[in-house]
Amino acid sequence: MKPYISVIVTAYNRKEFLEDSLRSLLRQTLSANEFEVILITNFEYDIDAYHNLHIKQYLMEGTAWEFLLRGIELSNGEIISFLDDDDIFMADKLKNVMGIFRGNPDVDYYRHNFKEVDRNLKSLKKNSVRHVHETKYIASSEFIDNLSYLTFNEVFFNASTIVIRKKMINVKDGILQGRNLATDFMLWILAVANAREICIDKKDLSLYRIHKGSTIHSDKGEEKYSCKQDDAIPFLTNYKVNDKSRKIMMSLMTLKSEVNSALFCGVHFTIRHYFMNLLLILLSDNRFKATLVLLKKMMLVRKPIIIKMLKNEQNIIKFLEKFVSFFKLTQ
Repeated sequence: MKPYISVIVTAYNRKEFLEDSLRSLLRQTLSANEFEVILITNFEYDIDAYHNLHIKQYLMEGTAWEFLLRGIELSNGEIISFLDDDDIFMADKLKNVMGIFRGNPDVDYYRHNFKEVDRNLKSLKKNSVRHVHETKYIASSEFIDNLSYLTFNEVFFNASTIVIRKKMINVKDGILQGRNLATDFMLWILAVANAREICIDKKDLSLYRIHKGSTIHSDKGEEKYSCKQDDAIPFLTNYKVNDKSRKIMMSLMTLKSEVNSALFCGVHFTIRHYFMNLLLILLSDNRFKATLVLLKKMMLVRKPIIIKMLKNEQNIIKFLEKFVSFFKLTQ
């Protein structure tokens, strides 16, 4: 019987947590006949202990995104779930996934909450990433109105929380080849471009392990495998973006440094948030609102003098006019 779900597990030069990840698949309440496991690694790994799973291992070299694309290409399921080698699925994760996708045929992108744990699986008291507090279904026609909500709640974070309908991605699309972006970021961009409907679930269905050796939390990631956020520039400027938006996009590439320089604020603003908000502006018909969202996300409004300026809409407009040369959104 053809599996309904394909779980793609990826690991690069790291075996120490892989057993925990695979054992979490053995504990799934969903029948093992309903899903397959595709293990993509750059090292040999003994999978005999997981004979109860429909598991196959494939060896390759490449970036994290290339590992993921290869897994999708090899998959047989209609639904694709992703599992990083250091994360863990809750026992009812895949059963929930099946219910969501079978019950909602238009959903192409699904993302759930997670619990953060340390390397020994001890729960952390405070989440480093915002979580949603309600389950929402958002149709493609409503994406623009909800992009602010989706961005602030980081519904693109951590591939192990993301599930897609396979037909949402054409793995043969040349623009997807050779990329070196974070997998969760790439999946979100593709969802905004292609998904008919997305579902954001408030349930905690996985454990996100934070440790020094993770790609995100370490400056010593493997050069060949770890993502390079600079690759977002050519990707975003060429993937289904028209000429006018491309012009705006390229103007925005200098936004962070110019605004920081102008205000001497020196705020911490991650590359991830920066590009997600560029996407928000590119797709938004209301550029004024989108620009304000970006300013807030950059934490400029934390300065007392700016908070005072932003008390009413007229002051906001005056504030934005002062920086129109940086944003270049009126051209």
